[in-house]
Amino acid sequence: MPNFDGITDFALKFDTLVSDFGDPITLELISKDYDGVEPFDLRPNIASLSRQQLVLKEIAENVELAQTSLNSIKFVKQNIAKFEVDEQQINLLNNSENALVEFINLQSNAAVICFDNINECQLPERRPLPTVILPERKREEAAVIVTIGGSGDRVYSLGVFAGSRNENTQVERLLLNNTGIDGVRFRYFAHLQNIGDTEFVDEGNFVGTRNEDRRLEGFAIELTGPDANNFDVFYMAFLGVSTFGIQGGIGETRIFSNGEFCGTRGEGRILSGLKVFIQRRG
Repeated sequence: MPNFDGITDFALKFDTLVSDFGDPITLELISKDYDGVEPFDLRPNIASLSRQQLVLKEIAENVELAQTSLNSIKFVKQNIAKFEVDEQQINLLNNSENALVEFINLQSNAAVICFDNINECQLPERRPLPTVILPERKREEAAVIVTIGGSGDRVYSLGVFAGSRNENTQVERLLLNNTGIDGVRFRYFAHLQNIGDTEFVDEGNFVGTRNEDRRLEGFAIELTGPDANNFDVFYMAFLGVSTFGIQGGIGETRIFSNGEFCGTRGEGRILSGLKVFIQRRG
């Protein structure tokens, strides 16, 4: 989770705010006795300051999620020839893009108000993050697609980190589509919350669930096909918090390969992102 203990850290997330603050004052600065600066008595305002910190942190997380979905839409539109789309799907993408822009503007405006008047610091009108359903890639394009709880499908290329490094954001579905190598295909399974291990599926098929708020907690990937023995598949994940209260374990896993299980079983732990890549042997 991003660290926004200082107002400066948060201000840097918003271009519209940076220009308004020539020298932002951090919570650390006003609570310590620096040379020539008398410490402020924060006790009368501690509740307001704590609320401001929590509100700004949640706004930043909301904007980060929305911006990632917005970037996925822009990628599809900039590479439209690589996707199976029709006019209806393009209209849906445009509507989702407009909804995400509106969502980000609401969050950013709330941040400005929070800076200007700490007593009016609150989250904007409650509304869900717009869901984004991306079109399928054409077969010739290698791709990794993950479904993020609360924000929909996101598409990535092989070798690129897919998802988020936010320890509270969960991957719920995974699809691998085409290795990009003739004679080599993906085969994979996942471990799902309260279900266990799925069966192996071939590339182009999702493992996981949609709209069930169910974590994908681990996975394993193999290569098949006549040339599979000439290549290795490698993968890693970013693991988040344990809903069972198990301490530690947050961060990037080691790199696994060729059917090894990556993730956890029985820890109730979020998996928020992953990376897959292929290398020729030798």
